[in-house]
Amino acid sequence: MPYLPLLAFQKKGYTVQPASPGPFQCLLDSETQGNEHIHAFRATLTAGYQEYIRTLKNWLNSELKLELSVQPGYGQPINVQATVPEVDAPECESLGFEDSIDSYRQFVGPAHLAGRNIISNELGAARPSAFRYTLPKLLFSANRGFAGGINQYILHLQSYSGSYYQTT
Repeated sequence: MPYLPLLAFQKKGYTVQPASPGPFQCLLDSETQGNEHIHAFRATLTAGYQEYIRTLKNWLNSELKLELSVQPGYGQPINVQATVPEVDAPECESLGFEDSIDSYRQFVGPAHLAGRNIISNELGAARPSAFRYTLPKLLFSANRGFAGGINQYILHLQSYSGSYYQTT
């Protein structure tokens, strides 16, 4: 309980908060300023998430004869590299990885070490280009992923509904 304020400010906790703490800031007056408590919290979240993914994967594999493909730990303050090997077909996303070859390599490395042959990427998610993402940009993004070790792409597309001329 005394360390909960450490987790509530400056993107240290479970939810996404602004980088600036606003009128509040919480630091301990120790040499580490309480970082060991933040790391312990994140390690606990990682272990719980790994158990969740293992349980889901085992159920899908044994009961439904399906493989699990997810973006492990996406957007959560956990050790994503530790969760990648838990998934049958791990997937990353061009949005969060921002076409960084080094980021892709950090994701792909644990997947290869765990014997995963398919490393997927949700390609085409980009800020703020949702409706103006050109083919040359898409090709650039795909090439960056290939250079980083990605070998399967799932296109991030916008769905439409309604009656439009010459469409179904």
